[in-house]
Amino acid sequence: MKNFFTILKTTMPRGAPRSLGDGEYVDIIAYVLRVNEFPAGSEELTMANLDQVLITAREGPKAVPDFALVRTAGCLTQTSPGTWVLKNAAEPVRTRAPREPSQEELALSGAQQPGDHNFRLLDTINFESKAKEGQWTEARGFLIRTPDERINLTWLEPLRPKCP
Repeated sequence: MKNFFTILKTTMPRGAPRSLGDGEYVDIIAYVLRVNEFPAGSEELTMANLDQVLITAREGPKAVPDFALVRTAGCLTQTSPGTWVLKNAAEPVRTRAPREPSQEELALSGAQQPGDHNFRLLDTINFESKAKEGQWTEARGFLIRTPDERINLTWLEPLRPKCP
């Protein structure tokens, strides 16, 4: 939602962008959501909670599709020389940042609980200095679900010295 807010503020109204207050732009977003029949949230939409809004399909959230840029955390394991797997990884979530995560994103990844995914990591040669066996690690990259789950890495970041 923060991106939507930025687009509205920097482009609207036509001929006079940035001429409204932040609260008025937030009210416009709330109106757009309501007339498009998105369900109301548990609290009023404000600047403070704008980036916490998650838009999902009417049927609810769906798994991230192939080739989406994602982040996930799991236990980094070397299965053979040059072959790394992120074991017990959480369900991947979309990200817009292919490289260095923010401190907030690192905290979220560090708090992720183990999951039931095992992702083979591709292009690990660029991250050899960060790849440490047995560490709880965040992986970012392009998701490939079939025929087996893989992530073509764009970033690798150790989060904790030991896996849970």
